[in-house]
Amino acid sequence: MASPHTAWLTHAGMPPPEDHKLEEEYRAPYINYKTYPSPTTTGQLLRAVDPVIQSGMKAYAGKNSNKILKSSAKKIALQAFSSYDPTQGTLKNHLLTNLQGLQRQAAKQTQMIHVPERVALEKQTLDQVEREMRDELSREPSSLEIADRTGLSLKRQKYIRGYAPGFAQGQFAAMTAGEEGDGVDPAVVQANPIVAKAELIYHDLDPVNQTILEYGFGMHGRQRLPVGQIARKLNITPGAISQRSAKIQAMLDELSDTGIF
Repeated sequence: MASPHTAWLTHAGMPPPEDHKLEEEYRAPYINYKTYPSPTTTGQLLRAVDPVIQSGMKAYAGKNSNKILKSSAKKIALQAFSSYDPTQGTLKNHLLTNLQGLQRQAAKQTQMIHVPERVALEKQTLDQVEREMRDELSREPSSLEIADRTGLSLKRQKYIRGYAPGFAQGQFAAMTAGEEGDGVDPAVVQANPIVAKAELIYHDLDPVNQTILEYGFGMHGRQRLPVGQIARKLNITPGAISQRSAKIQAMLDELSDTGIF
């Protein structure tokens, strides 16, 4: 049996107890929500308290407020509706107290954003240096040439080129694993031993052949391209690409003969 303090919520016409603290503007939608719980009455109550939710987001999330946090705020409000006791305080204060949980969520989102910001700045540097070196060399620079100019390792360049704003948290976490390291990515070696061979001969090649290798195999974050596009990037003929590719292939074959792979 409902207590006198709560019976009025579900019995039409019953006057509320004198010590209740539910605000007048929320009384009707709250009573409807308690008496006839449904998506409709829940939505009506959410709309009624939306100004409180907005205040909570400003107070606890500030400039980091977004659609994700708004969705979280609504979930918090729904939980707060269930735990609210009109005799203990106002609905507004109860909601704001519960909405303090947005602070932790906003902090997590901010932390996630800071790392991509650094990568975005490095990508700006990478793109700018590539443009400058294209003008200087009249061809696409190799990643090793860019590394000498910028200090960005080959593996770091691969990571930067693979970065895309808007990645889901899980994708970004996977990318950041070991991002500061150098050398050959073990996952790539296992997935494609030919790329592992290419990495071993890479430093013995001249910059043009390095670039051919990069675009031919998609190394260091480069997109794989057909011969014609590689030729245009290097400002040489497709025939010259084919000749150089034959020499590179001979080096790869020689490496295979050593029995290392």
